[in-house]
Amino acid sequence: MHRWLTGLEINGSPVLSMYHWSLNKGLRAMLELHDPLAALDLGIRLAIVGQYTIVIGAVLLAMRNRFGLWLLMISLGLLAYLLVASPTLESLAPALVPPAHLLAGSMSWIFWYFIREGFELPLNSTWVWLSWLLLMLPKWVLFMWFATDLAVLQAWLRDLKQIVAIVLTVHALWHLLTSYSDDLVEKRRTLRKALAICTGATMLGIQAVELMLGYDTSAPALNLLASATIFLLTLVFAPPILAFNKELFPAHPHPAGPATVDSARSVAQQQLHTDLHQLMEQGAYRDSALTIGKLAAQLGLPEHQLRKLINAELGYRNFSTFVQHYRVAEVCRHLRAPDKARIPILTLALDAGFGSLGPFNRAFKSITGLTPSEYRDRPPPDSENP
Repeated sequence: MHRWLTGLEINGSPVLSMYHWSLNKGLRAMLELHDPLAALDLGIRLAIVGQYTIVIGAVLLAMRNRFGLWLLMISLGLLAYLLVASPTLESLAPALVPPAHLLAGSMSWIFWYFIREGFELPLNSTWVWLSWLLLMLPKWVLFMWFATDLAVLQAWLRDLKQIVAIVLTVHALWHLLTSYSDDLVEKRRTLRKALAICTGATMLGIQAVELMLGYDTSAPALNLLASATIFLLTLVFAPPILAFNKELFPAHPHPAGPATVDSARSVAQQQLHTDLHQLMEQGAYRDSALTIGKLAAQLGLPEHQLRKLINAELGYRNFSTFVQHYRVAEVCRHLRAPDKARIPILTLALDAGFGSLGPFNRAFKSITGLTPSEYRDRPPPDSENP
């Protein structure tokens, strides 16, 4: 452990001090436990603290992006869950119990944002943070300060919060799996399948058990099963995420717009790029059901070769982002065209290949920095390339 921490250059930091403090406290507590299952559970939880000391240190040093923020949050949330799900650990750090309960209870919300940011999913987050504000926060306040006086209301909010947490987890996993073919980064495609199957199943399992069997943290066997699963999942997923963080989750993943042919490419690469650009300019993007498989068939290319071309050569990480640049470019031209001034924005969006107004508005704002109405009303500059 010390060798890994030294490699991360965090010796003497608060992160390492946290690890030393928890290790010393935990080892003393283990010696006082008479239940072997409880002692083993506590030992595994201390090992997980060591794992996440490394993760948190790496995030603070290297992952300066939005994904790094949510990876840090999910690491702290898991540590909080380990604390509040263990009566022994709770007794060692009573001052940490209130914030730990808030973080642990918010894990499904954090997981949802972790998935959205890590895999660049165009999901609307309004309902997510509103549900946290209206449900998780009141539930936490009642639990921490009014649990005795308002026990019935607190129990009702607790169960409702757990149901919403399950819905959030399922929603994140559903989009993680259904957008699999849209992902152009091969290592990230592999990671998302394993993450969905293992991490998703674990979270749903813990949530379902807590909802059906109650929230008693004094069952050593269930506590041991949960901590051992978290330890193994961290062992499997933390190394690839930290080792390939710049490739999988760069700070600036999106290119500025449709790329142009690079003279440094080989003749064959230039021809593939030219063919792809011509096909898109002819309107292939207007097909609202366009997939990378369908586009590869139109080009007469294997799908994996087209993925590599769009990702490695053009810099796009999701197929939908690549297509949206062409669709938004068309809408931008039409918004500034005098003969289309009376055509509703929704009609222009549907004609360009968008399936509905919500995804169009998000894509348009992401690419141009303006809403469609603002873009239409603003005087055009001398040259523009959305």
